[in-house]
Amino acid sequence: MDKLQIAQEKTDSTLSKMMNEIQEIQKSQEYLGSKYEGIKDELKTMQNINKNLEHENAILKQTVASLQRQSAETEAKVNNLEQYSRRCCIEIQGITYKDSENTEEVVYLVKQLGINITGSEISVTQRLAPPNDSNKNPAIIVKFLSQKLRHTIYHKRWNLKDINNKTGNDGFKVFINESLTKANKDVDKAALSLKKRFHYKFVWRNHGFTYLKKDEGHHATIIRRFEDLPLDGKGLKHRVTQKDAYPYFVR
Repeated sequence: MDKLQIAQEKTDSTLSKMMNEIQEIQKSQEYLGSKYEGIKDELKTMQNINKNLEHENAILKQTVASLQRQSAETEAKVNNLEQYSRRCCIEIQGITYKDSENTEEVVYLVKQLGINITGSEISVTQRLAPPNDSNKNPAIIVKFLSQKLRHTIYHKRWNLKDINNKTGNDGFKVFINESLTKANKDVDKAALSLKKRFHYKFVWRNHGFTYLKKDEGHHATIIRRFEDLPLDGKGLKHRVTQKDAYPYFVR
C-alpha cells in the first residue's frame, strides 16, 4: 500500500503540474487571442484609413489636374489677349540705331514699299531693347493707328528684297516681322526647328500665329501651341479654315 500511495501521490503531483501547465497555456492562448483580435481591429482600422487616404488622394489628383487645366486655359487666354493687343503692331529689324530717333525712319521705309503714309498714322515706335555689343540695332516695334494699314504693310514686306542694301542703312538688311508674344515666339522657334528636322517646305506667320505646310500636296495647319506641332513628322493634323487664317476682324 505504501508503494501504491507513493505512486498515486507522484501521479497526482504530475497531473497537477500538467494541469497548471495547461492552464498557463490556455492563459497564453487567451492572451494571444486577444492580441490577435486587437491586431485584426488595428489592421481593419488601418485599411479603412488607407481607403480614405486613397479616396482623398484621388480627389486631390482630380483637383490638381483641374487646376492645371484652368491654369493652362488662363495662360492661353492671357497670351491671346496680349497677342490681340499687338494686332496693329509689326517689328522691324535692321534699321540702324541713332541717338535721336523718330518715326521718320519708319515712314521712309514704308514709303519704299509703295505705301504713302505720314507720321500721324503711327501711334508709337520704340526699340525693344537698348543697343549692345551683340545687337547694335535692336528691333523696333511699330504700332499703327489702323489695323488695316498694318496688314497692308506686313503683306508688302516681300518688296524689301528689292530695296535692301539700297536704303543707305549702312549695309544692314531690313526685315518686317509679326509682333509676337514671348509664348508665340517660343512656339514659332519650335516650328522652325521642326521644319528643318522633318524637311517641311513652308513655315510662315500671320495674325500672331505660325503656320506649317509640308509641301504643295499637304494642307497647312495653324500652330497655336506646342501640342499642335506634328512631332512625328508624319503630317499635319487639320486643315486651316478661313476662320483660322483670319482670326481678327480687320478694320
